[in-house]
Amino acid sequence: MEEERKMGLCSWLHERMDRFYSTPWGQHLKNARKEMLLAARAVIDHKIEWLDSVGHGTEPRKIEVE
Repeated sequence: MEEERKMGLCSWLHERMDRFYSTPWGQHLKNARKEMLLAARAVIDHKIEWLDSVGHGTEPRKIEVE
């Protein structure tokens, strides 16, 4: 019974969120969220490029661990 109530609430909320995201305000928030993810991707790509440049193309070496 409790699980059915939770599922009902979840579907009710999901329906409301779909309506909200179809409004201009909701679109603005979706676009802002996407921009934040793109910014995070840019930071990660920059760090990867930096690590590649520091290594000067050398392959990682195997280190024995006791």
